[in-house]
Amino acid sequence: MVPVGPAFNQLSRVVRDTAAQLDKEVNFVLEGEEVEIDTAMLELLRDPLAHLVRNAVDHGIDPVSERLERGKPAAGTITLRSHRQGDQVIVEVIDDGRGLDRKRIVESAIERGLIASADHLSDAAVWALIFTPGFSTSAQVTNISGRGVGMDVVHRNVEALRGSIEIVAEAGRGTSMRLILPLSIAAIEGFGVDVAGQTFILPANAVTECVDAPADCARRGAGVLQLRGQPVPYIGLREAFAIGGAIPERQSVVVVSHGGRRAAFAVDEILGVQQAVIKPLDPLLRPVRGFSASTILADGRVALIVDIPALVTQLERGNPCSAG
Repeated sequence: MVPVGPAFNQLSRVVRDTAAQLDKEVNFVLEGEEVEIDTAMLELLRDPLAHLVRNAVDHGIDPVSERLERGKPAAGTITLRSHRQGDQVIVEVIDDGRGLDRKRIVESAIERGLIASADHLSDAAVWALIFTPGFSTSAQVTNISGRGVGMDVVHRNVEALRGSIEIVAEAGRGTSMRLILPLSIAAIEGFGVDVAGQTFILPANAVTECVDAPADCARRGAGVLQLRGQPVPYIGLREAFAIGGAIPERQSVVVVSHGGRRAAFAVDEILGVQQAVIKPLDPLLRPVRGFSASTILADGRVALIVDIPALVTQLERGNPCSAG
């Protein structure tokens, strides 16, 4: 475990050089330099953070003339902040620039055939579109932007660390890219579930609650769960992983959150929280979607760790059903 300060300080040059290229005035502020994380994690964060701060200078910070028109200081501010939250580290890249343009993002996504419309999409779902490979709203290609590469790599690298990115943006006021990461890439606090006698591990930091599964949802296999009046995409892990066997009369639903979006998975039994030492998947299993790693249980059996981001992405539409 090492403090993040020295690595974060190195990003000041990225900010300075990018601002000079774009003829912008930018102040770079560090907060939480004393926070400690896994050395390997910090090394793997260098490139994603460099891209995020460069992107904040390029797309986030508005030109001096626009800032003065909006009553802002001529110099923009980018803040790189870190803090501990339980067994997680939160790293935020915050700018006080122009924010994200929902209309332009939606128009670009429709042009590329990513969505038919955005009528049903929340802001979090719209912001998530910028992580699509090749996605860009830039009209011109420059040395810094417009190629549609980068944000998808950032997203993929953060998810490879078993982390997630949440975006908070306000038009004309700024954007916050919030990286939620485990303290270590060697072990996690897992949430065990059973499906047809097989144990699967969900990252416990992604689990928000558990409820009894309605009978109609068990029959459907997938759909939209109405959870206290709020729609949540739903699928049974039995269906997601094509597991056979009889469905028990009573199932439970585990609700997870990722990147500001929620999803629900039906399981046969909830086993509870347990420590899980991460074991990489065999190369033969890496192409299999839905799993990020494996772990060895106390009884010697191998359990697969569920890839929450992959399943949340899979759950875009479904048939409605209801729960408590």
